[in-house]
Amino acid sequence: MVIQTFYKQQLHMYRSNVRSVEDRIVSLHQPRVRPIVRGKAAHNVEFGSKINVSLINGFCFLDELSWDAFNEGTHLMAYIEGYKTRMGHYPKEVLADRIYCNRENRKYLSNLNIKPLAKNPWEDPQNKRESYVFQRGSATP
Repeated sequence: MVIQTFYKQQLHMYRSNVRSVEDRIVSLHQPRVRPIVRGKAAHNVEFGSKINVSLINGFCFLDELSWDAFNEGTHLMAYIEGYKTRMGHYPKEVLADRIYCNRENRKYLSNLNIKPLAKNPWEDPQNKRESYVFQRGSATP
């Protein structure tokens, strides 16, 4: 089945003279792995799962694991609601990567009386205090 799908995708790309296809299979051994275009200088494309991890008082929680690319910044509200479900209350503050620092997320946090996001929490000298930290990244298979 994987080889048939792979063949159909390659044939479609050849006949249509395109360079991409939705849910493209790039590995016969790991057909779930998708290319994630990151636009970095060293590696323009990464392979593997994309994860979102929350760090709460020294404990890590896997909020999301996906083999497809996604923008973490648009999922902050769901992660905050997951925190409330897990802990029974909203966090006092949120420290996160810059991708989470959009206007919509800041307004959402402000409405919940949660301290605003740090521009770069990893450079924050007070990062050791009790807080809710989001980290994003790629996990290699």
